[in-house]
Amino acid sequence: MTYVNPRIRAKFDSLSSELKKEIWSLNVSLNSISDLVVALQGIIDNAETSKIVSMT
Repeated sequence: MTYVNPRIRAKFDSLSSELKKEIWSLNVSLNSISDLVVALQGIIDNAETSKIVSMT
């Protein structure tokens, strides 16, 4: 279950609904901005990998 620390809730809430949905699906604990950045980077990496795989 994903947890968003109240200290970074405003930053999380400023994301698009698509990104928030992706983060919720990761089941991560977001205690800091760094945790949020890591989650977002994982989404980007996954999207890039999926794009590369679909090109082959």
